[in-house]
Order: sequence, then C-alpha cells, then structure tokens
Amino acid sequence: MVISGGMNIYPDEIEAVLEQHPEIYEAQVPRSISWMDELPTTGSGKILKRELRQPFWADRDTNV
Repeated sequence: MVISGGMNIYPDEIEAVLEQHPEIYEAQVPRSISWMDELPTTGSGKILKRELRQPFWADRDTNV
C-alpha cells in the first residue's frame, strides 16, 4: 500500500486499471512510468519486482 495525499493506494488496483489499456500487456506498482519491451520474470512467469526496483535505488544508501 502507498499513502499519497492522505489516500491509501493499493498497487493491485492501479495495475488492474493500467492493464485495461489495449497497448499495455503487464504493469507493476507505478510511482513513475517507464516503458519496457518486456518485464523481467522467473521461469514460471512471476514478475521479478526486485529487478524492476533496482535502478531506482542504485544511488541510495537504503532501499526504503
């Protein structure tokens, strides 16, 4: 859950709305928008969220 402007925002709800767009195949917990041709996944197809977050935490001391 993300709290923004006093509102509780659940990532699953945002992802579901984004995936309704005909040109979006998959979406994950957006704080900002980045376009990728393919999301990193495990062999079973689960999205690797840690790999998606990694570039955003590269210049920080903590991952919080």
